[in-house]
Amino acid sequence: RARLEACAHYELRRTDWEAMRRWIAEERLQEDALTLQMLQAEELPDHLLGLQDVDDALPFLALRILHHAVRHDLEALHVWEASPGQETNDIFWERCDEQLERSDDAESRFAAALVLHFQEPSLARDRFARAVKQGSAAAARWLAPGDGSAPAPPPARPAKREISTPRLAELIARNEAGAEYRSASRGGDVARRVRAIEAAAKVTYPHLDGEILVRVAEEGSVLEAKAALALLPKLDDSTKKYEGFYVVLVALRAGDHATAFDWLRDLVVGARRAENEEVLADLREDPQLEPLRGDPRWSELFR
Repeated sequence: RARLEACAHYELRRTDWEAMRRWIAEERLQEDALTLQMLQAEELPDHLLGLQDVDDALPFLALRILHHAVRHDLEALHVWEASPGQETNDIFWERCDEQLERSDDAESRFAAALVLHFQEPSLARDRFARAVKQGSAAAARWLAPGDGSAPAPPPARPAKREISTPRLAELIARNEAGAEYRSASRGGDVARRVRAIEAAAKVTYPHLDGEILVRVAEEGSVLEAKAALALLPKLDDSTKKYEGFYVVLVALRAGDHATAFDWLRDLVVGARRAENEEVLADLREDPQLEPLRGDPRWSELFR
């Protein structure tokens, strides 16, 4: 049995920029509404940012990738996409299959056979055979023997290469931590979720920090809440500002009333400085904070 690791990889070279620009313009914009000069800006114009609200997100994702490549004047950009079958649509895979199959390159033919194998397994054998004839050693492993038994699985993944660039290593660690936490959060294995939170606490990833705090505050276990407290020393100012209330709830879930009061105090002080009586009233009356109300610090805080 073969397992599909749903991951796509492609390379975008500088010579591809103009063609990609035209594709985005034809897909969602007027032909003259997107120029390479626009893509050199620090941020995209508002009418281009509006693409993120369309039903098919693929043009917007392509626009973001192209923007990064142009703004940083890159020679080439390698792009990985996890779970492409979930993130893009069937048309993307149909086009991918057609383009690969038309190629004379043996490995492209092999990739086309793989795509077909996971769509229509019974039709893929002929394509694997053609890829083998063109010189693909990998395709041979997927050809079932003459007795009709299942194809042999692909070889094990090679060991990860050591990353010598600190910034790149940080980005890879960050993305891996995010992927592992999101995967773990969809399952019922609390121990795995706790390990994923602990791994996230070791990398700089403000967006993930906020995501974990919100999820744990709303539905996490006591063990997850205790693990999430390790995120607090590294929170950036934006996360502290927008997720402060969730930190209070996480601390409460962990049974750490001292931390809960510390963060609640910051929220109350901030609301008083802004003269925001509505926020103060919400904090004073929120039923989720009931466990703190019998503490003398509560009366002192809202005196």
